[in-house]
Amino acid sequence: MPQTAELMWYILAIGVIGVGAMLIGILASRLLRKRLRNSRPTEVFTIQDLREMRRREDITQQEYETMRAAIIGRVADAPQPEPRKTSPIDPETGSERPNASSDQPPDENR
Repeated sequence: MPQTAELMWYILAIGVIGVGAMLIGILASRLLRKRLRNSRPTEVFTIQDLREMRRREDITQQEYETMRAAIIGRVADAPQPEPRKTSPIDPETGSERPNASSDQPPDENR
């Protein structure tokens, strides 16, 4: 039986070391993710920059497509400005514009 007890201690030690290594790995990955999430890139690429990098073969076609989609997504998600409302008073004549109730600018062809 002494061999069985020795084997049990050996298995227990290996198990404890394995669990400890897993916990350290999990903590390290969480810290790395948190650090990466909090650090924003200071350099912003334009699509033209990406085209140049692709032309110089600094990036692959797949990297180009991925980064291009990210840029387009950021632009699409950006808040859009409110449409300009025209004043009901024409500054040139001082009188009320005929289509002052609409939010659209007056038609230049009238």
